[in-house]
Amino acid sequence: METDSKPHKYPIDWVPCPTVTWVKLGIVQAARIKADEFYARSIRVLRATIQNGGCDGTEDWLVATMVILCLYENHQPSYNPASAAVHVAAAGQVFRERARRKMDATSRGWCPSSALTRSTLVFDRIFTESFLYHSMLVSVRDKSLSPLQDPTLRDVFDTYFEHCRLSVSPEPENWPIFGMPYSLVRLFSDLVASLDDSPNAFSSRNPSSLQDILIQLDTWKSDAMFHNYGLHITLYISAAKLLAYCHLSASSPPSPTSENYSVLIQHELEDCMGTLARIDFAESVTRFFNWPLAIIDKVVRDPRASRFVQQKLAEMALDDPTGKKAYDWVAEGFEQKLSPGRLTMNP
Repeated sequence: METDSKPHKYPIDWVPCPTVTWVKLGIVQAARIKADEFYARSIRVLRATIQNGGCDGTEDWLVATMVILCLYENHQPSYNPASAAVHVAAAGQVFRERARRKMDATSRGWCPSSALTRSTLVFDRIFTESFLYHSMLVSVRDKSLSPLQDPTLRDVFDTYFEHCRLSVSPEPENWPIFGMPYSLVRLFSDLVASLDDSPNAFSSRNPSSLQDILIQLDTWKSDAMFHNYGLHITLYISAAKLLAYCHLSASSPPSPTSENYSVLIQHELEDCMGTLARIDFAESVTRFFNWPLAIIDKVVRDPRASRFVQQKLAEMALDDPTGKKAYDWVAEGFEQKLSPGRLTMNP
């Protein structure tokens, strides 16, 4: 009988047993703990560097590391949104410094130099999107973390995406972190800024600018439905319009116009509910839906819609418990922003 000439990995009479399996699992678990400790040390070092004024904006790895750590923290069971906000703020300092020095790292994304590899372009795109995505989330709670409302930074990112050598076509597959095009994310940032009544708030807080935002959202919604960009984009746009109508209604005195806002609110709410019903959370990136779910549940306060949202959140908690914590952070922010004029729909 011909025998195998290759040496056996284990002795011939060796059979895997539960003890060996447990040893292997122990090794894997130890490696994970070691990785967690490494990231924790890195986070502490970065925080100390930031607090001591060592964040001068000249090192690309600092921005990249902060965003990576921020993403890492977002996937931990002990996710702390405030901790993520620290890293977003620090990355913002770096971008601001680069903008002042006209040395922003994002310019490498469209630099014609042949020395840039595709992997470098992709990496730059991912950490730029990551920074803006996390800024969009935390800015609901902290308006100081709104880079797209800073004229200098807004110009930096507008220029980057205008000249980016990677595709900026609206299809979701071209936006691995956003899931939607940059211009739409910028529009959402303007909308949230319009809810701020402070004297230094972005100019979109006045009703005419908010109406302009609604016109742009309508255009995007028609385009998204025609080109089938994805249900999550349609949901975001409907929820954004819902937020705008709620704000306009709450800030308007009783009149035929305010009654018309109530009709529009109900129409967009039905659109949101219909879209949500078609989305399978088990097959989706649940954190794409934090904004719309929070707006439906915490701003409109329609009992039927809230029950439906709670059902979706229960699905999220099963598949992505950390994502549920991120949702709670966003939801509390929206609730605080509109608490003085919160609408309550009839059951």
